[in-house]
Amino acid sequence: MLGGIQSVTRMDLPHAVMVVSPTGGVGVSALASVCALELNQRRHACALVDLDCMTGGLDVLLGLEAEPGLRWSGIQAPLGRIEAQALRRELPQWEGMPVLSADSWNHANPEWWEVQAALTALHQSHDVMLMDAGHNTACLHWNVGLFLLVVELNVLGLARARGMLAAIREQGKSRIGVVAMRSLTASKTEAIDLAEAEDYLGEDVSACLAKDQQLGASVLSGLGVPDVPRKWRKPITTLATVIEESCELDRAGIAGVRRKSSDRSFPWRLRGGDHA
Repeated sequence: MLGGIQSVTRMDLPHAVMVVSPTGGVGVSALASVCALELNQRRHACALVDLDCMTGGLDVLLGLEAEPGLRWSGIQAPLGRIEAQALRRELPQWEGMPVLSADSWNHANPEWWEVQAALTALHQSHDVMLMDAGHNTACLHWNVGLFLLVVELNVLGLARARGMLAAIREQGKSRIGVVAMRSLTASKTEAIDLAEAEDYLGEDVSACLAKDQQLGASVLSGLGVPDVPRKWRKPITTLATVIEESCELDRAGIAGVRRKSSDRSFPWRLRGGDHA
């Protein structure tokens, strides 16, 4: 399946968020899901898309693996177009949000036009589309409203993140938000100060999270993502507001309505592209 997405050389998705990390297992899928949950609670129409086609399975993480509905292997667009509402009806739903999940175990590779058609349909029919790209670098040249780069807060994680940041910056248009993820097992000697991380990356950190044991246990046991973890609530609230501004969503919370936010200030720290 990776081939189909790799073949998509360009996508313009200004109301989409791509959550990505150079490090596997750092919590990209969980972060994308809880951000979608927070935005959904603010009455924004959200769609969740799995672009981590080698190791993905967003439906499994959300506890939807037994739910009927389309996955990437079932997407068909013989004329290069998909009717948006029809696609939404065919997808599994999580908390009222459609989920287009990868199913690499079916060994089905969508054509590039099927990838474009599905993403375009979901983008046009929702206020915001959150894409879990995992550590898939094939999508870094797409133009999206916001890249959320999840960085493991250690020396190796920062080194990997700086390389991925360079690839995102080459695209030159999208905003970039950095999310620092602290490990629960890191020793004091391994800990990296946020100011040091920001200086090394050349980007400000929009939010800092610690891996949540209860959330991890829930996902591993097949129970899905029950709610935003308590210690994540404040940073997720901040990130949801960042997404609203970056994707020009209606801050009043009226689903399906978008409006420009150029007259609003940006109280958080966010860099990148020609949106500044």
